[in-house]
Amino acid sequence: MPAYSAGKGGLRMFSKAIALDFARRRCGIRVNSIYPGLIDASLTTPLFESMRGPDSGKSLEEIRTQMILKRKSSRFQRVRIVL
Repeated sequence: MPAYSAGKGGLRMFSKAIALDFARRRCGIRVNSIYPGLIDASLTTPLFESMRGPDSGKSLEEIRTQMILKRKSSRFQRVRIVL
């Protein structure tokens, strides 16, 4: 999880830096970025399961209560945001 968080933070700051650079140059180019949380996909299932921890005793429902939307979003929901 630390590597994921660091990568996500790095992309956010990179996007901000590019946006500021283009604004100073008055290029007329906007920089937008999306920072998704957990997405319901086969690649994220192991990550979601690891959040439980082998000895934590947390249920998936307890973990979901800590999420803003109380659920994972689907990749199709994210595509609609971009398009």
